[in-house]
Amino acid sequence: MTVYSKTMAGRKAAIEQHPALLPEFISFLKRIDGKISADTLVTQWREGPDAIQMLQELESRGLIEVRAERWSKSVLSSFQSEVKNSDSIDPLDTGANHKQAELERIKDHMATFILMHLPHHAMTALKDVEDINSHDKLQSMLPSYASMAAEAGRDGLEHIKSLRGMLTPDFEDTAS
Repeated sequence: MTVYSKTMAGRKAAIEQHPALLPEFISFLKRIDGKISADTLVTQWREGPDAIQMLQELESRGLIEVRAERWSKSVLSSFQSEVKNSDSIDPLDTGANHKQAELERIKDHMATFILMHLPHHAMTALKDVEDINSHDKLQSMLPSYASMAAEAGRDGLEHIKSLRGMLTPDFEDTAS
């Protein structure tokens, strides 16, 4: 199953209710959360334009992207058997992939907070968040990001606390 998530532009369009998008598209865009499969979105959508066409349109506009391909257990086990039989490196190894997925999840968390609570910083801060490409770069950015988030008062402090909670001990050890 395909799972879509909003891009930075998509998050901004959903929050600002982008004038170039029909209300039905904005409503549909808000439902895309990186967790619900495209099949479920299509099945649940009952209003306005065809859901499949809206997914295609939102993707072509760069507002959503494919987040993950989820395989059924039978397909996954079949794939793993083929990999083991071919004596190649298992691409499902979670070491580097897990770190990159964690980094992307943290970036999504930061971008959503900026758009909702600090939209006046969005032009520069979202670019900085998007440019984070390593755990070291994230760690070096966190103090200035925390200062900026503090502008949001209690919400900012709660956000920083939740962000620190997202950093697994393994992540923090590699970034120290």
